[in-house]
Amino acid sequence: MRQVRMLCAARSRSAVARGLAIVALLTAGSPWLAAPAASATPTVAVSLTQARIFGSRAGFDNPDGVFSDGTHVWITNSNGTIGGSLTELNASTGAVIKDINASKYGFNYPYAVSSHGTHMWVTDLYGQTVTELDSSTGALVKVIQGAKYDFHDPTAVSSDGTHVWVTSDDIGGSYPYSVTELNASTGALVRVIKGAKYAFFEPCGVYSDGTHVWVTSEHAGTGGSVTELDASTGALVRVIQGTSANAIFNPIGVYSDGTHVWVANDANGDVTELNAATGSLVQVITVGISGFNGPLAVASYGTHVWVINPGANSLVELDASTGAVIKVIKAPKYGFSGPSAVSADRAHVWVTNPDNNSVTEVQASTGDLVRVIK
Repeated sequence: MRQVRMLCAARSRSAVARGLAIVALLTAGSPWLAAPAASATPTVAVSLTQARIFGSRAGFDNPDGVFSDGTHVWITNSNGTIGGSLTELNASTGAVIKDINASKYGFNYPYAVSSHGTHMWVTDLYGQTVTELDSSTGALVKVIQGAKYDFHDPTAVSSDGTHVWVTSDDIGGSYPYSVTELNASTGALVRVIKGAKYAFFEPCGVYSDGTHVWVTSEHAGTGGSVTELDASTGALVRVIQGTSANAIFNPIGVYSDGTHVWVANDANGDVTELNAATGSLVQVITVGISGFNGPLAVASYGTHVWVINPGANSLVELDASTGAVIKVIKAPKYGFSGPSAVSADRAHVWVTNPDNNSVTEVQASTGDLVRVIK
């Protein structure tokens, strides 16, 4: 089983655009734009019991996050600023199994999703919660919330089966940036990690391979860093600051297979590969604007690495061993439209497209289109 690393809402490219993004999100709910400042009470007051209007026949409504374990595919639907849902697909057929939107799940703006074994975790950007579900049935286990968890705009989530790691991006900038660790078996709080030494600044992506935890920080589009934590203790291992050599700038998505670490640099339009054991630079991978253009999320399974690019409406496949570019996938038939998340399992690659309320399934072994679900 491999997990996709989910990521936070990418910020606008300038301070002016950042201000406009807040207004735009209130009316359009775009995952590309910054969300309004959050507090214990969501900024947008809505009823979670109201009837939902789906954006597609499959029930997708601004699909943001995706995770596949090879049997189930789970997609978060932020539904703009009103409620939200979680859609389950059959990984073999792409058929819709269920859409979960009952108020007891606490969805207000479900954003990222991660799963390992029997547990599944969903962050809620407006609700300041993390919802735990049974990954085989979608049944609610618990909604995790409260001041002690320090959730402030929880965005990315990663689970390695023992630990669950959640980044708090605090888009409003009112609280210290942090990473919350939960016990994967019980959902209990283990620790909240924050402080200057960790260099968390708008932490957007997180991925745990069971030994290392990698956290990307955007630094408001003025730089960037990757923080490595010890997965067993949460202790700081190192902070890798962005330089001209490693090209880490406005990093968003991150993924590690335990040997390689791939970091998607939104502003630079490239992917940085690090050595997972040492954190040292291996290479900077470039494709060109037709391939990497605002690379946002990374996923890998076996010998394949997949990177989505909203700026180019493309999916780039890399060789996991060498970092060589295998192909750039962007034909119209794939239906990529502002792709925001990617997940890979042994046979399939799944990409969410919030701009046209669809999910694209690609064959992992060849990159051929299987179907566009909408």
